[in-house]
Amino acid sequence: MTSMRIHNKLLFLILLFVCGYSLFPSICLGHEPWLLSPGEVDSLNAKPKSLEFTQITWVNSLLCLMTLGGMAVWIYLDKKIDRWFFPLQTQLYSYHKWSALFLRYGTAAMLIISAFGLIPRDGYSYFTPSLFTPDLILNSSESLLKWLQVIIAIAFLLGIYVRFFALILLTLSIVAFILFGIKFVPYSGFYLGISIYLMLEGAQIFYLHVPTFFKINLVQWSDKHTQWAQLILQILTGLSFIFSSLIKFLYSNLTLGLLVKSSAFTFGIPYGAFVFLMAVIEMASGILIISGAMLRVLAIVLFILFTFLSINVNENILAHIFIYGILLAFILNGNGWQRYQKLTIY
Repeated sequence: MTSMRIHNKLLFLILLFVCGYSLFPSICLGHEPWLLSPGEVDSLNAKPKSLEFTQITWVNSLLCLMTLGGMAVWIYLDKKIDRWFFPLQTQLYSYHKWSALFLRYGTAAMLIISAFGLIPRDGYSYFTPSLFTPDLILNSSESLLKWLQVIIAIAFLLGIYVRFFALILLTLSIVAFILFGIKFVPYSGFYLGISIYLMLEGAQIFYLHVPTFFKINLVQWSDKHTQWAQLILQILTGLSFIFSSLIKFLYSNLTLGLLVKSSAFTFGIPYGAFVFLMAVIEMASGILIISGAMLRVLAIVLFILFTFLSINVNENILAHIFIYGILLAFILNGNGWQRYQKLTIY
């Protein structure tokens, strides 16, 4: 009964987030703008959408039915996979401390890339600093945020006061929302999830021993750390995927234009239908991530898809490196709901 109440509250929060997000469609553009110039964004948004996004056709109906069917099969196989691969899952979870390392290094790499403008937004030159992602451009009066990113990155790389700097990262996420508004929302779930995970877990492995000026005793909660950390990371990451899917529905022309610009390979599927397929798969992935169904397998699939799409649209493969860290954490930790509910599959 308690578990059912938790799931009901979670569903309500997800709906609340999605409804609130949909009130601000005009300024939520996801990561497509960093691969398109401002002029291209305005031009594409002025064009009419393809039929898949304006009418009910046999193509979008079939794609929706296929996705729903795939989700049903995925959820059905979830428990069977647990039984079939019990030894492998146990082995993977024995390395769960590496999750914090992957999150630290993936986030540190992205912060350095953004701070020094190593992957600039289309239309901007190299070394144009940004905050968290290439499309959140910092101006000259915000240079302090650039160096704050560098300091956090160094702390994560060396494993110095990781919980403290994770709190700073959380605070910086709030600053990003204040500065950039709803534009930061598509990325907020990833960074908030990483921040909270590292606040609860700390460095775990490969860290420098430094003097401790103050200590928060979390030892008595050690059994709960990974439960809460993984579960929160899972929920916030899933919400980010759902938001990204909504962006593709609301601004399908941006993704369509990006595919055309890159002459992307789509397996012979028309670009409009391919964008619709991307949107529904991203929505389904977000829901499945939150549910935790076959999370390890899903993380591997998403890792492959991210890599393929990055190459396909001529995007730097390191542009999603912080997400790769999250996916690696999912592969090692598995479903956070199961540990939260104290199931003994591990």
